[in-house]
Amino acid sequence: MVESQGKRHHEHVAQFFGNDVWRLTRNVAAYLYSSLSVGGAAIVVAGDARRTAILEQLKNRIRPTGALIDERIVLLDDDETLGEFMVEGRPDAIRFGERIGTLVHELHQRYGCLRAYGEMVGKLWRLKEYSAAAALEALWNALLERVDFDLFCGYPIDVLAEEFQLSSVRAVLSSHTRLVSALDHSFDIAMHRAMNDVLGDKSRGLRTLASGEFQNVAATLPPAERTILRLRHSLPRYADDILARARSYHRYQLAP
Repeated sequence: MVESQGKRHHEHVAQFFGNDVWRLTRNVAAYLYSSLSVGGAAIVVAGDARRTAILEQLKNRIRPTGALIDERIVLLDDDETLGEFMVEGRPDAIRFGERIGTLVHELHQRYGCLRAYGEMVGKLWRLKEYSAAAALEALWNALLERVDFDLFCGYPIDVLAEEFQLSSVRAVLSSHTRLVSALDHSFDIAMHRAMNDVLGDKSRGLRTLASGEFQNVAATLPPAERTILRLRHSLPRYADDILARARSYHRYQLAP
């Protein structure tokens, strides 16, 4: 997105992937490919299995064009990279700048276009180091203001679990510009059917409420995740029943 004055808005997106690593890998590969396909670069900071899966998908996408991408992709291990700038359980701004900031700046200078994917914040979240994860997101956002690149973060959060509450993810949503859906459109349809079953005429009011934005949340939310958060917040006693029915309807929709 570009302002009329020519200033580009960076993108800082997140996906709550739970256990659905296939959808995450596909989405990340598509995101990074948009940079590589125009001669840009990409950074992947994740565990070995995820790096391998993402790289394979990227090579499958780029192979028909005959382009060489290996030198334009930097692969980093999330644990090792965290260890380079974490000090007493907190990300150190100077060390982060030396390790990540320098790399981002050099790649942007060389290739012009850059997109990155990282699971370091997700790693801290899994360890329940929520304050450290928020501090790391703040460092990423400060870097995004200085260097023209885009960032995709992966969080091991299950949007269908009871723990997916606005109070627990508000800080994450406030650090990002957009949330990539962990659910396909057919689940959204199944959820609306389940809401009609459980709530009857009241479901129309909830859908209207769910179409609005949450206060103090910067990220644009997909319809399904926004509706689930509304259910958990406004109608918690119905949420589990609705989501259980939605899962059942969704499985039926996908059955061969």
